[in-house]
Amino acid sequence: PWRVVSIVREPIAQSVSAFFQPAVRRGYLHPGATVASLLERFGDRLDHLPLRWFETHVEPALGIDVYAAPFDVEARRQLLTTPTVRLLLLRCEDLDVAPAALAELLDVTDPIAIPRVNVGAEKDYAAAYADFVAAVHPTEAQLERAYGSRPVRHFYPPDEVARFRGSWSARRAR
Repeated sequence: PWRVVSIVREPIAQSVSAFFQPAVRRGYLHPGATVASLLERFGDRLDHLPLRWFETHVEPALGIDVYAAPFDVEARRQLLTTPTVRLLLLRCEDLDVAPAALAELLDVTDPIAIPRVNVGAEKDYAAAYADFVAAVHPTEAQLERAYGSRPVRHFYPPDEVARFRGSWSARRAR
């Protein structure tokens, strides 16, 4: 069978991260760039969060409805198997389980080492990224859309959702 890995991430953090990395490549982050100019480029992305990945990409391509079975929150991963596909679902927030999960996916005994690469906090623009993240202030409607969404409800327990929401809400209060 095919062996596929799909990673899920808290949607607001995913959207912020997905904007910033290309912003560096596209030249938005330059010596004269300000947080305000970056926020202007970021625009209304939080109104258009990618919340239907599994329905529009994974299920049509692999024939697997990831929502058909509850996500194993305790294991922090899930392996879904059909006769033709083994799909490993991981949450970005739990990549520490990836070595053992990948070993299970590949039917090997030893955990598979996962190097840490592309870590924003270790890049030369780490301070600019931190300032940008601190300046992102989702509206209540954006928070509700993100944290009331099907993928969030499926992959994250209520206490984690409350923690995500609280983190972004606290930024609005500043």
